[in-house]
Amino acid sequence: MRKNRILFVSIVSMLICFNIGCQKSDMYNNTPSDNSYMNIAFENNFIVDLPNIDSFETFELKRKSDLSGQELYTRFDETVEKYFPNIFSNEEKKNLYKINGIDYNGNFLEGNFIENKDKIMNGEVPVPSLWFTSEKAMVQMEANGATQTITGSVAYNLDNPDTDTIGMYCAADSNEIVEKIHITTSGFENDMEYNLFNGNVKIKDAIDYTESFLNNEFNNGIANPDLIADITDAWIVDMGNGIYGYHFWLTSTYNDIRFDIFPMKEAMGFSHDMSTCKPYDIYPGYAFMIENDKLDSIMAFGYKRAYNIENIQSHNMKITFDDAAKILSDSISDIASMKISRAEFVYTPYQENESDNTQLNVEAAWKFSAINQNDNLGYIFYVNAVTGEVDYYTY
Repeated sequence: MRKNRILFVSIVSMLICFNIGCQKSDMYNNTPSDNSYMNIAFENNFIVDLPNIDSFETFELKRKSDLSGQELYTRFDETVEKYFPNIFSNEEKKNLYKINGIDYNGNFLEGNFIENKDKIMNGEVPVPSLWFTSEKAMVQMEANGATQTITGSVAYNLDNPDTDTIGMYCAADSNEIVEKIHITTSGFENDMEYNLFNGNVKIKDAIDYTESFLNNEFNNGIANPDLIADITDAWIVDMGNGIYGYHFWLTSTYNDIRFDIFPMKEAMGFSHDMSTCKPYDIYPGYAFMIENDKLDSIMAFGYKRAYNIENIQSHNMKITFDDAAKILSDSISDIASMKISRAEFVYTPYQENESDNTQLNVEAAWKFSAINQNDNLGYIFYVNAVTGEVDYYTY
């Protein structure tokens, strides 16, 4: 099923130009005529990231089951010691380790783990998630043992030398972003480098380290190895005084196809309107590096790989990129003025049952990133790779 990916990028001499009136590159020989695209046009720097596949799978993701109270506590404590060894005494941990959840009556669970230990161990309340924050670190873990957040103190202390609690800190939210780089599925080969806290590090080396760490060490035993951690974008963060950091947006791949994420404009939060589409679960995680060969933080990512893959269905690639572009063009009103900047083949997970957050349906789609030149709104269009159905949201 898998083949090597082919990336077509419209820059320098290795162009593929789909803008109306441009000469087409021989690198892509199946481009429809200009007349096929009545209601869309393509940017001069248009990128299409195509998987060289002739088939793909759709499936369901089933959240891995909760651990027992003792298993969760043990895993949480081992995780704290792995990333922050010998920093917290056993007495400190009794006050630090807190719970978050809902009891069988729908009431919030809160307080220290030690205060609720007997109820948790005896099954009087559901196994909660565990977390703590301090001036030295922050860790959050889901009830099934998936680490959601790890935040260290190096970047935080540069920004907040007089504050004593890390909390939901994000270096890319608190500092200037000097460059935003999209990482295609073919990878990143540039030799650009920046000075981090402890010396110069090439972006490529930082990407390689981060992906290797996330796939081989982070959330071992919980993360599904078939859901492979992947970096979609690298933001260069100016931490001041000549020190920089790398903010990496994270997703996963399955059989070399990426799970989609939002087109993030800011590091924290994303303003969008999804009332026009399915309830997609595509918010990205991130990792931040400010020291060589070490991640200072990992946020909102680990739990996204803590799923079992079920009900797999195989499909031949019947709707090609050309087909999808034509379908999209035909579905858009001629009043709109859509300019497409990027196209990708992605997985689009969504929660079908609002009352069941343990299961996601995963479809495959051709994704088109666009700007409506009439109102400057951003549009994300999905052309379902099985049905041809068009879905979209704005941002």
